[in-house]
Amino acid sequence: MSLQCAACRADLAPEAVLSSARHAWPHGWQDFVCPHCGGVGLFEIHGQQLTIGAPDGFPGPCFRVESEQGVPGLVSERNENNDLAVRIGDRQWTIRSRVLRNA
Repeated sequence: MSLQCAACRADLAPEAVLSSARHAWPHGWQDFVCPHCGGVGLFEIHGQQLTIGAPDGFPGPCFRVESEQGVPGLVSERNENNDLAVRIGDRQWTIRSRVLRNA
C-alpha cells in the first residue's frame, strides 16, 4: 500500500510527508500539511512503517489507519525534549514536540 493524503487522496512519498511535518504530539502522532491540497493530516512511525491516519476516540484515543508504506532504512527516535528525529538513509528531519498544557 502507498501513502495517500486522507483529504485529497493524492499519492505522497515518505519524504514529502516528513518534509511537511509540523508537530510531534506526545501520544506519538505527528501532523503534516499535504503539499497538494493543504489539508492537515496525521502520521505515525512504527519501526520502518510510515502510516497516515486519523484519530478515533472510542473507547480511548487510537489511530485509524488510512494508508501505510514500508520504508527501508527508516529510523526514528525521541530526544529529551520529546522532539522526533527521523532518518531515511542520509536524509534527516527533526519534528519539534508540541506540548499540551492545561488551561
